[in-house]
This record gives sequence, structure tokens and C-alpha cells, in this order.
Amino acid sequence: MRHPLVYWPKSEEAVEVSGPASGPEWGGRDLRVMTWNVQYAAGRGYVFFYDTIPWGGPDERPSPFAVASTLEGIATVIEREAPDVVLLQEIDVGADRTDRVDQAQVLRRRLPDWPWSATAWYWRSAFVPHARVRGAVGLQLMVLSKLRITRARRVPLPLIPGSWLRQAFGFKRAILLAELASGAEPLTVGSTHFDAFAQGTGTMQRQVETTAAACRSLDSGSWALGGDFNLVASSAERAALDPSQKASYAETSELQVLQEWPSVPSVSDLSGPERARWLTYHPNEPVSSGPDRAIDYIFHSQGLVRRSAHVVNDAFTAGLSDHLPIVAELGRPGEPEAPLSPERAERPVRAGKPGARARGKRTA
Repeated sequence: MRHPLVYWPKSEEAVEVSGPASGPEWGGRDLRVMTWNVQYAAGRGYVFFYDTIPWGGPDERPSPFAVASTLEGIATVIEREAPDVVLLQEIDVGADRTDRVDQAQVLRRRLPDWPWSATAWYWRSAFVPHARVRGAVGLQLMVLSKLRITRARRVPLPLIPGSWLRQAFGFKRAILLAELASGAEPLTVGSTHFDAFAQGTGTMQRQVETTAAACRSLDSGSWALGGDFNLVASSAERAALDPSQKASYAETSELQVLQEWPSVPSVSDLSGPERARWLTYHPNEPVSSGPDRAIDYIFHSQGLVRRSAHVVNDAFTAGLSDHLPIVAELGRPGEPEAPLSPERAERPVRAGKPGARARGKRTA
């Protein structure tokens, strides 16, 4: 895939929607939403250079075997959880580190029951001169849907301050918003991935405020926004981290601006006795023994209520990414709860070890 040397969208723009011209509408019934940062299908078993502070991790890329097996595992989990809408982050398309595989296209073909999709770039260049990258990069947000997407747009998020050169080859964070066909009130879903390594620059606050403005613009209808926000929910959550991790988060979380809307997990979920089951992030660092924080969320409009929700944390799913997926069933107050379809019944997980190193060897 051909990439420009510098990709620099500076304003909101429409993005292409893939899928049939006609299809099912929402109709106001319950909506099952999944969000997942899939870590560009690298799988577990690596410590990438950016996974440690300072950036000294040994690995720069996953093996082709890891990518292929992890993509299959991701599709398996999506099929098992059977969401109506899937909100994905870190989809590699045309990146040298994953052998220029179009991961978005692989998932489209592998998941025909989700025939509508939209994607938006947030890192793209024919060559990034960073010493640990040295090649083409291509990273996308993605929405997959069983309901017809009528249109989609990319909303840019503020950049980390820096020189023109750093910004030119760096991430261009964004929100991908997709409007779904609806026989009732408007319904919009979105996927986003905020910056990491930006504390002390004001970037996180600006990205939260931009996101809040986008959410307010959607409040005349129903909406759900999922993603990797790279923010803990509260000062108590920050205090629970290992001391080496606290510097990545402000003492007062910027995320509180978005907490005027309901979220999964909520602050009360994370402060209750079952906090552990709501943790979504398992760092690749060797000192980490399991998920230790929640930085992924689904926010939704006040007009929707949570019917049920969970973080998918089983041995198979945990082997696919450093993030765990969240699934939430959302409905409207006063509406009868829609029964689960047979396809949403729990399915056995396929055996295998997705994301493992090929023959246990590190790939440079």
C-alpha cells in the first residue's frame, strides 16, 4: 500500500464506508457494543521498545506467524461475543513492522457477519526515521457493524506539542464516528485512541475536551464511544499503580471531564470489591503479572442504560493483546430488553496459542 511521506489532516473529514447499499437499521432495540485495542495483532510474548521506561524494550516487531495467528484469534473472540458493533484500535495497514498486511481487509473478509465498516488513519508515513522504526507505518481506527453505516467521519484530536518535524512523523490521534441507519432517533458509534507519553504537555486535557465537545454535539440522539483513552479514571486508580507507572498519569485525572456521561467501566465499578474484573490493560513489561489498570472505556449517551457489561478476560483472549476487550449491552429506558439471539450464546474457544513467537525466537 502506498503511503505519503507525511500524513497531516488538520480538519474533520469524511471517510469511506464499506458495505452493501441496504441493510438492517437499529430501531431502538438493545445494542451490543465491543471495544478493543488489538495491538496491531502482535499478540503477547514480546516487550516492544516503547513498553519500558526509558524506551529500552528488546523487540521492534512481531513475527509473521504471530500476526496471522493473532488476527485469527481476534476474529474468533468477536464471533464468540457477537456484538452488533465492534470498535477497534491499532489496526495496522501497510506497515513494515507487520509485513505490510492490510489487517482491516483481513478482518473484513474473516468476519462477513459484520458487512459494514469504516476506518480512519492516525499514523501514516512511507518512512519514519526513528531508530527503532526505520520504515513505513500505517495505523487505523476501525468500526465493524452488523447494522448499516450511513456515513462516517474522522474528527482530529490535538497533537502533542513539538517541532514541525516531530509532529510530521508522529501520531495524528483522532475519533472515528460512524452514523448507523436508525428507524428511531439518530445513533452514532465511535472509536478513539488517545495519546500516551504526553503527561506535562496539556495534550490529554485538550484531547478530552475535544472529545467532550464531540459527544455534546451528538446528545440530541443516542451514541456510544469506545476506545483506549490512556487515562485512569480517578486519583484512587492512580494510587493503586506501581510507583514506576504513576508518572504517566496526572494526580487528578483528565478523564473526569467525560464522566458527565455513563461509562463502562465506571468509577464505581473500579472502586468496588470486584475492581479486578474491570481492569483492561496488561503491560508487556516483564514485571507485570496481569492486568493492573483500566484505561479502556465505553462512554455512552444519557439516553442509553447499561443492561449488562463485562471485560472479556479468559486465557485465550488474554493471549491476543496487551488490552482486553469490553462488551456492553446498552438499551433505552422503558424499552423491553431484547432477548439474546442464538449467535450471542457462549461459544467454545478454539485451542491454540495466538500471538506466540515463531519457534520462540525474537524477531528484530
